[in-house]
Amino acid sequence: MEQINGELGDGLWTRHQWLHEMLTYRIQVLSVLAQVDPMLIFARLVAQTLVLFLHSVLEAITWKTGEHLLGMFEYERLCVMAAHEVVNLVKLQAQLGYFKVLCPCDQLEKAY
Repeated sequence: MEQINGELGDGLWTRHQWLHEMLTYRIQVLSVLAQVDPMLIFARLVAQTLVLFLHSVLEAITWKTGEHLLGMFEYERLCVMAAHEVVNLVKLQAQLGYFKVLCPCDQLEKAY
């Protein structure tokens, strides 16, 4: 585990920001796609859950400086939005009532 002081803490913060930017981009891409595909809804659900996880990582760290405090407030806001989106996606998924699942076992049975 990294110690959060000096440059190690800044490195963790930088990596966290990069991960969050990449995750946000993927969420935006998934949000544009059709909303009735159960697998896409599941992918969006997993992505929003990762936002919650990334926030929990930052919360678990006691920062020795106050310079990241404003960033923490922003991540808390994004975390609340992600939690609301998870609830909405679960409700939407429940309305669809099924997942498309491809099992390699099914494909093997059809071959024989």
